[in-house]
Amino acid sequence: MRQSIGFSDYDLLLAVTDIHRFYEDDRWLEDFGKVLVVFRNPISLDSGFECFGFITHYDEGVKIDYGMYPVEYLIWAASKPRLPDDLDNGYIVLLDKDHLTDGLKTPSYTAYCLHHQPNKSIGQSLTSFFNDSIYVAKHLWRGNLFSVKLSLDHIMKFHCLRKMLEWWMGIDYHWSVKPGADGKGLKKWVETETWTELETTYAGQEQMKIGMHCSGL
Repeated sequence: MRQSIGFSDYDLLLAVTDIHRFYEDDRWLEDFGKVLVVFRNPISLDSGFECFGFITHYDEGVKIDYGMYPVEYLIWAASKPRLPDDLDNGYIVLLDKDHLTDGLKTPSYTAYCLHHQPNKSIGQSLTSFFNDSIYVAKHLWRGNLFSVKLSLDHIMKFHCLRKMLEWWMGIDYHWSVKPGADGKGLKKWVETETWTELETTYAGQEQMKIGMHCSGL
């Protein structure tokens, strides 16, 4: 396998009779290439079914997110009037010898679209944003580097500002677009001037542009 320059990953849902077997012995991952690193999500419940995920990076640049579910999950999903979000976001059946997916609904592709937010949620984000701006000043004065970064980059920018930009995007496009996980799709939808201003709040944005230019992105 060889990955494209876009660094897109593959999300595979595997339905098996015994997920524990695949969790306890993960040598099957090597069947798809030489493994560089694996992040192992523990076995947990999704809609009442045990499942787990292996985020797997291969040495040729391919990344595959394996979601392991029992076969009963597909039977349950086919019986529902609406697909679970991961499937409603779009799917392609690669192999189904037992025809478990025959009854799955057609994806609506509306999962993970933005939703209108009540004034209370917007007010809470604004309050949190300005509350931590005061902590940034205090931690700078005290020389608390990690605390500064926590308040400025994590709380103010990632949690509050990102949400507000997503809501702005939702209003502009009538809540019909998807910002992507952790705001990765924001640049596509936010006005260029706004995005440029956001970039200036991060150190090293020029180096990032140089790196993208050199790689041809």
